[in-house]
This record gives sequence, C-alpha cells and structure tokens, in this order.
Amino acid sequence: MSAVALQLRSGYLAHWPQKPHLGGLPFQVIEIELTRPDRLVFPEDLAQLRLPGGIDPRLGVVLSGRAPIWLYGWLVHECHFTRWVACYDPRLGAVVVSSHSPDVQVGEIIPWVQGRPGSELAAAVMVVGPPDSGKSRLARALFESLLPQAPNVYLQRAHWDGEGNWTLDLPPEEAKILKHRYRGRLTPDFFSFHAQAILALRQQKSLVIVDVGGKVDPHKQPILEACSHYL
Repeated sequence: MSAVALQLRSGYLAHWPQKPHLGGLPFQVIEIELTRPDRLVFPEDLAQLRLPGGIDPRLGVVLSGRAPIWLYGWLVHECHFTRWVACYDPRLGAVVVSSHSPDVQVGEIIPWVQGRPGSELAAAVMVVGPPDSGKSRLARALFESLLPQAPNVYLQRAHWDGEGNWTLDLPPEEAKILKHRYRGRLTPDFFSFHAQAILALRQQKSLVIVDVGGKVDPHKQPILEACSHYL
C-alpha cells in the first residue's frame, strides 16, 4: 500500500487584483497526504501512485501538501493534461509551473491562501543564540518532534549560511565543505522577503519555527517584528 494519499477538491479565487478580467478563477486542488505515522515516503511508492479520479482537464490544478521534490516532479508531469499546473507555497501562493492557457503564465503567483483571512495569527518562535550554539539543530529537533502529532507546523530557515536539515545529517567535515560552497550573502531584499513569508505562514500554520542565524544584525529587524516569540 502506498504511503501517499492524493485527494481532489475544488477551489475558487474570487479576487485576483492583477487580472480582474478573469472574474474569478475556478481550479482543482490535489492535496498530498503522507499517511505513514512518521510522515516518510520512498521513491518506490511512485510505482503504486495514481492520480485521483475526476480531474477536469479544462481547469488548472494546484498541488498542495508537504512532500519531497521528486514526488512533486511526478505530479507535475502526470497533471500536464490540465489547463495549467501550480505548486502551492504557503509563503507565496500558488506558483504556476506549467500552462496551456493565455490567461495564466509560467512564473505567475496565484494569490490563494489556505487559511482564514482575518483570523488570529499563529505563533512564530524565533530560535536565537550565539553562533555555533546549536540553534539549527534545536530548530530541527523541535520540528521533527512536533510533526507527527502536529503536521501543520513549519520550519522556516531565514539565514543564508547554507545550513539546513540536509547538512545536519552529514559528517562534520563534509557538512562544513558544503556549507561553505552554498553559503550566500546579504542582499537588501533578504530579510524583508523572509519576514513577509513568516507573516504569510502565520495565517495558515499552527506554529512557525524560525532559524535566523547567530550574529546580531540590525538588518534582521523585520524578522523580529514578524515573529511573536523567541527561544
């Protein structure tokens, strides 16, 4: 039995400021649910996976849910017969990745929010401390501990040091090399982008954990303002 369940439902965007001529946008949503208690999925599960019945090729489809990149790649390919395909990012909206419609272009963001606009924002906990004090490891440990009982929790990495869950699983010397290779740098948009992402996540998630790096920096002020708590 596959460790993935796919469910089909309808969606409707009542207001799209950039394209008022559409008069709303009906679409379909394929919800991805990882059904194992530990929320794991394996490549061999793809051989058993099938799209849900009833997909209307005349409408676009939004793919939504926590899943690995290769599972999303399979879904985008399988949904190519629909009018357009978008991948839902709770920090942005539905990002169009394939389109056969003149009304919806690849790279556009459909401003669809899976939440209750106007409802109380969820907590966003910023994990802080000196450099190399274990903040990233603690953030991941909190996330992985909470996830089986609270699948609506989200871990937001808001730093450019190249460190993430994937490096934390590597031997220290290998992780150090890869962190240096993928390390970024500060740009004027970096922290404001992540601050807006955190606020968007707080509209939809039950808890947001934020890893922001260990150095005190006035550029991080937008992150402080977007969070509700710190640890």
